Amino acid sequence: MNRGMSEQMPPEDLYSVLGAGHSDSPQQLKDKYKQLALKYHPDRLRGLGSTEAEAGLQRFLEAERAWRVLGDPEARSQYDLQRK
Repeated sequence: MNRGMSEQMPPEDLYSVLGAGHSDSPQQLKDKYKQLALKYHPDRLRGLGSTEAEAGLQRFLEAERAWRVLGDPEARSQYDLQRK
């Protein structure tokens, strides 16, 4: 079965998902997450075509996943260690 690119995403850099750098402070990461969450929140995507809404929802979920790791100091530290 051949899956589309969105279903078989390679491991990605969670910092790049947020548009952040590895040396960004927790507050900078939070600010970048909030910007993405507001921009791509499902409530803001109402009225868009299904393709745009689906793509926006994907971005929202990616940002949420990245923030869950990078927003927790212990999880962020473990993530950084794994990336080395």
